[in-house]
Amino acid sequence: MLAAVRIRQGERLSLEGRNVFKMSIGAVAIPEDAGIFDEAITENCAIFGFFRSDFSGDEFTERNAIKARVEQDYTDEDLGFSLTSAVQMTDIFRNNLKQGDVVLVSKGNLLIRAIGMVEGDYEFHPREGSETYPHRRAMRWLWVDEAGMPANEFYDMAISQRTIYPLRKKELNIALVERYMNSQSINKPVSPEPHVLIIDEINRANISKVFGELITLLEPDKRLGMDNEIRLTLPYSKKSFGVPQNLHVIGTMNTADRSIALLDTALRRRFAFRELNSPEFPRHLAASVFAAVRSQSVTACHS
Repeated sequence: MLAAVRIRQGERLSLEGRNVFKMSIGAVAIPEDAGIFDEAITENCAIFGFFRSDFSGDEFTERNAIKARVEQDYTDEDLGFSLTSAVQMTDIFRNNLKQGDVVLVSKGNLLIRAIGMVEGDYEFHPREGSETYPHRRAMRWLWVDEAGMPANEFYDMAISQRTIYPLRKKELNIALVERYMNSQSINKPVSPEPHVLIIDEINRANISKVFGELITLLEPDKRLGMDNEIRLTLPYSKKSFGVPQNLHVIGTMNTADRSIALLDTALRRRFAFRELNSPEFPRHLAASVFAAVRSQSVTACHS
């Protein structure tokens, strides 16, 4: 069966034909679980808790068999959690995960810290010196970031606390997931997803109030990670703040408005200008967004 998930050298991975699951590996808030995630990454496997019973037998391909075995061995009081939901998640981990499926590993409810592809069937594999987390699936880890990336960049719905469950593809940022899936197949790091901020009729605004000290941080060489990186301390939170390289700013203006003549010199220096005709404004604005992502911040003028 392993041949079903073999990938040819240089082949780009995609989500087509694969189911995608969210999974927690180790509870972030429980200190004794802190090493579970690292162990899973090191040993190329997904590690699952719930129950100390061995579900390797063929009869456990049915959820009812798992339920019967659990009801024989445990009660809700013994477990400290809902037996019904635990049986459901055990069935997902043992039976619903198929070789070739993709797993997004969460860190709490707000971050995703790993993406992997299932490469093996269920195994009962008790951990040495421990009665917890005895269930495994062999994995090929495609991307790992201990710090994690915001979960809402990967998935449009809130991530729940359930240990494992399928994700809806229509809610997935498929392009982003696939980019991270392929991040270790090339000899360069994955750049962050581009983000575009559009300020309508920017010439009518008080530029100093809109940008303040950020006007300097917009310059390409002053952004985070650049040679002349600048960070500011935010006045209320006192947190350090800088402008990331993947933020692109689009400002729209109406050239018929006399206020265009009063544009701040600092703004003129930091933006390129593109004149767009009204009938095709939406399409040209989209093209300008694309140009901004490829080059620099752009101010789009329309008449």
